[in-house]
Amino acid sequence: QFIKNNNIITPEPYQLNRFFNQKINLAEAFDEIINNTTNHNDLNYNCLHLSNYEIQKAKEIILSHKQQTKHKKVIVFQPYGSSVEIVNKQPIDRSNRSLALESYFQIAKSLNKEAVIVYASQPQFKHPNDNFTISIDEQANYLRILMATISQCDLFVGICSVGQHIARMFNKPSVVLMGATNEINFSYPNNHIIYRKKERMPIYIPWRLSESDCEFADRENSDIMNFNQKEINEIIDIAKKQLNQNIIDNSNISSINYE
Repeated sequence: QFIKNNNIITPEPYQLNRFFNQKINLAEAFDEIINNTTNHNDLNYNCLHLSNYEIQKAKEIILSHKQQTKHKKVIVFQPYGSSVEIVNKQPIDRSNRSLALESYFQIAKSLNKEAVIVYASQPQFKHPNDNFTISIDEQANYLRILMATISQCDLFVGICSVGQHIARMFNKPSVVLMGATNEINFSYPNNHIIYRKKERMPIYIPWRLSESDCEFADRENSDIMNFNQKEINEIIDIAKKQLNQNIIDNSNISSINYE
């Protein structure tokens, strides 16, 4: 009834030339494929709609910890991407988008002095000494509650994964740590503060195009999220300044990208 009189469009941005050549982002790629346009000025990024239950649940999660810690602000922190898995008793991300376990812990522990920290990842990947961040326990409805929690936060800090896209939808201040993906097509450099290792641009991962070449790219990008102590200190400093809504002077910061 509906299919036979229509042309079928399969919206696959990963196979669009302008997307994998870092000309447009994911939303713009979908717009080009579905609407056959290169004019993206009318895109509405503020398009996530939450139920009252979801909003109130997020407020409930946050409020009790605000009262306990006396902090007035909330940071949602996502240290891991969807590709992370436990290897040799530690979380490792073969796509090189996630933080190392100790890096995440150090960043979270330092930011916890400034704000309530919501840990936006699965419980099995949590640092064994992390007893201070909030976890979203409602796993069956996790993504919806994560959306609501980000809608209620003051700052998002995380890697290239779902959280940063949600933060863009709610126009939240964000510090996004980029590794094996490029901020032009996988993030929003005009909205987020983008941080990556100095002079370390990634080898492109041809997801959904060539699986064998993805493995080669993973090897080439293997150290791209291994931030050293200086870089971790910079990340913490940038996040604190952003949280306090100070103007960030990037003249002394070696690895920040403000494109």
